[in-house]
Amino acid sequence: MCQGLARLGHEVTLFAPLRAEIRADVSDPFGFYGVEPTFTVRRVAWKADGHGMLLCAAAMAWAARGARPDLVYGRFPEAVALSAELGLPAVLEAHLPLRTTGPLGWLRRRLLHHRNLRRVVVISDALRREYREHHRVDESRVVVAPDAAEDPGDAPAEPLGPPDRLQAVYVGNLYPGKGVETVVELAEACRWADFHVVGGETAQLETWREPAARLPNLRFHGHVPHGRTDRYRLGADVLLAPYHRRVGTHGAGEASRWMSPLKLFEYMAAGRPILVADLPVLREVVQDEVQVLLCEPEDTDAWVAALRRLADDPALRERLGRAARAEFLRAHTWVARARTALNGLTSDPAQPT
Repeated sequence: MCQGLARLGHEVTLFAPLRAEIRADVSDPFGFYGVEPTFTVRRVAWKADGHGMLLCAAAMAWAARGARPDLVYGRFPEAVALSAELGLPAVLEAHLPLRTTGPLGWLRRRLLHHRNLRRVVVISDALRREYREHHRVDESRVVVAPDAAEDPGDAPAEPLGPPDRLQAVYVGNLYPGKGVETVVELAEACRWADFHVVGGETAQLETWREPAARLPNLRFHGHVPHGRTDRYRLGADVLLAPYHRRVGTHGAGEASRWMSPLKLFEYMAAGRPILVADLPVLREVVQDEVQVLLCEPEDTDAWVAALRRLADDPALRERLGRAARAEFLRAHTWVARARTALNGLTSDPAQPT
């Protein structure tokens, strides 16, 4: 998102907390995440969790105030709230309903109606309704901007397997509800295809050691730096997004009612045919038989039938992949998303932010 804002001509500084899970061997975060070094990254010496959360938010807000910005934009509600308290115009980006109970609930409630809050950017229309009806945020202050992806351009494709076998790829985390269980079931039922799971840390991969050893057509590639994941998507014949009806997220609970998954937009950018779970919130973005094939969540037989259909119909694969990429280029690049998020807040797109 910082890259998208910078590409619009804005001057962007990303304030980031210290995080234990950041890999110690990452010397170039821009290269690791596959983004251009078009913005500045500044770390604050606090972790954004536990007892240090409010101190981290305060450090970020104070640092932002020192930068004298035209606008503070963020997903860390406490930092956005304290920035607003310091007199800075602010935008909150929300991927879930805001928790307004607990020790810091008062601060989040205050933020949603603060005079310095310019708008709330949400990732789905379902979430827009939640902020309007549950949080009582004025509808004119809520903007829907689904997630986005970077265009892989001419990135090389990863050679995954024999060209005479269908190569089906899942890229993403292995949290409950993301659908890795369905990928394993597909590998068991479709021995004529190869299945690749890209992502997951060592502890998560232990859960899948047994099926990975038992099924010769199933391979877990483990963690891959985000900047290299395009290679696997581009090497696929079919991309899989088999979300369950309940989808877990890192530290944020169940998200299937609101989500706008990065995975889907990265798949669309790759221009490959996509099988995706038929969840109401995803129908806000894609149409069945137009950009994707939608399958009933957790219905393995339906996924097997859809995969077989794609295997037998190269023309269908080509049509779906081409339509998905066209829709991505039309509306779901980071630049398009950044423009939607800021529309109406600045009169000049090149005005520094």
